[in-house]
Amino acid sequence: LAQAAVQPCACAFSRNRGLQIEIMRAAGRPGSVGAAGKGARPSAATGPSRPSTPTSRPTASANARPTTPRPGQAPAIRVSTKSENDEIGIQTLVGDYGEKGMNHGRKFYQKIQKISGHEGVRVFMYYWDTRDGPDFCGWWFGNEVGGSEVWSRANSHSQVPPTTGWRIPWDGPPSKDLLMVDQVGDGAAATRSSTPTTATKVKTESSSGPPIADRVDAVEAETLQVLATAQGLMDEEDGSADTISEAESLLRAQKAEVEQTQKALAQDINNARMGGGTPAKVGALAKLSPRLRTLATNLVNELAKIKAAHGNAQFQATEKNSAAERRDAKSLQDSLPQAMELVTNAEDAVETVAILAGPLNTEDEIGEAEKKTIDDIEESASKAATALTEARKIITQKLAEVKRYAPETRKVAMQEFQALQNKVTEASKKLNPLKKFRQDFEQRAASKKSLEEITAKLNNAELEVEKAAILTNSGEQMSEEDIKATDALLTPATGGITETIQLAERRARSANDSFKKDLEALQQRAKQSRDKLDEVRTVLRKQREGLSAQRMLSQAHDKIEKAEEALTATTDAEMPFLKGVETL
Repeated sequence: LAQAAVQPCACAFSRNRGLQIEIMRAAGRPGSVGAAGKGARPSAATGPSRPSTPTSRPTASANARPTTPRPGQAPAIRVSTKSENDEIGIQTLVGDYGEKGMNHGRKFYQKIQKISGHEGVRVFMYYWDTRDGPDFCGWWFGNEVGGSEVWSRANSHSQVPPTTGWRIPWDGPPSKDLLMVDQVGDGAAATRSSTPTTATKVKTESSSGPPIADRVDAVEAETLQVLATAQGLMDEEDGSADTISEAESLLRAQKAEVEQTQKALAQDINNARMGGGTPAKVGALAKLSPRLRTLATNLVNELAKIKAAHGNAQFQATEKNSAAERRDAKSLQDSLPQAMELVTNAEDAVETVAILAGPLNTEDEIGEAEKKTIDDIEESASKAATALTEARKIITQKLAEVKRYAPETRKVAMQEFQALQNKVTEASKKLNPLKKFRQDFEQRAASKKSLEEITAKLNNAELEVEKAAILTNSGEQMSEEDIKATDALLTPATGGITETIQLAERRARSANDSFKKDLEALQQRAKQSRDKLDEVRTVLRKQREGLSAQRMLSQAHDKIEKAEEALTATTDAEMPFLKGVETL
């Protein structure tokens, strides 16, 4: 956790301004203080950041627990946890903390125990005010006061660190039992003696925090530093709106701090009077009020100057924008007609190609006139493609240029050039099929010829199948001659259908979508004819069986007639003998 990656924060200071303040501190300029002393604050370049997953950090093992306190330091704060899971390295923060100094009107603390295996890691608990915005104020755990690596935050503005409500990570949800901060020693006794009333609460927070005189000293030092920084920002040559806003943010945050200190001082004065304080004590506290009023007045005056400068900057920005709008509008007025002319010429070239290609179709024989027309089409298509390329190049260049225009002119320019770009795109789609007109035309002609050949074969086969179907649909027994004639029709019909299906399948593999649909329709017709042909064969088989049965019946009749004739002859031959026997 101590080795978490650092990310820049989104606070009110820019990188350059924060760096300037840090240089002022390092050089010992008036009003500057050390990072560990009163008024220490992070530079804008490295404000509080959310740590990423560390590569190495103290764990929840016994080796990561606090060791013996440093000698000579009395603990003022004790940090504990009820969590048994140390996946987020919470044991890094657990331990005793001693007072180290003042920061933003409140004490800050450093962890007393060293961390085994990470003795060089320091842990501080400090308060940060609202000067960098509400998202960065409150109590923090970090590797230094105002440092760039932070582990936890509590959104509280109390004079002492809150007991609960700490967030780990710093921008996560608050937890009740994950981290608990308790005061020990005199601070804890003062906290326990407080009551819920508003007046007593203010007094308790003031007494448990730094003495009011020390707080006034700290606020005065911070205010002088902020005033010097704001004046330095306003004295810069550029005087941009960002610079003015930055100075205003600094002053407003410090003004809020001064006002809070004034309220705390007024409450202390009232408590001293009500509590029977000595006139000397009340007088000493009263002498602090003019100092705070002077600071507040200086801040208000500086804010008034900034407000006037801000209005002037807005006026100058408006004038500057108006001049920029006029300049860019003239540039657009000069460049737009050229681009429109290029696009119009390119569209006309594409339309010319389409007009030339329109009358030519695959039903025409490719003679000399047709070849000349095809050559003209391809030449015109090449010129149109060149015109579209040039128009697209100019429009792309202009789109890049108009991004630097003033806002209103940029909006109009973007609309106009994007509309031209869309026209170029549509013209390109229309031209693409015409770029290879000769190849496509010859392919369509060949496909048409092939389709006609396949259709002719199928028509012949269908005719033979229809004749065979007519011969077999009489419902009567066919003669042997009719059966033979029908068989003679089936042989070429079968060959024609089979050849049609095979040829259509081969051509469909390399055909375009339109030709493929025509081939699929022919295949469907051929399959229907084949099914009809199978029906004819079934009828012929039954006709042959019927013809065979007729032959067998005829032979049986003949044999019966012959048997009857033989029987009659036998009867006639036998009759005289039968009569003679009777006579006898």
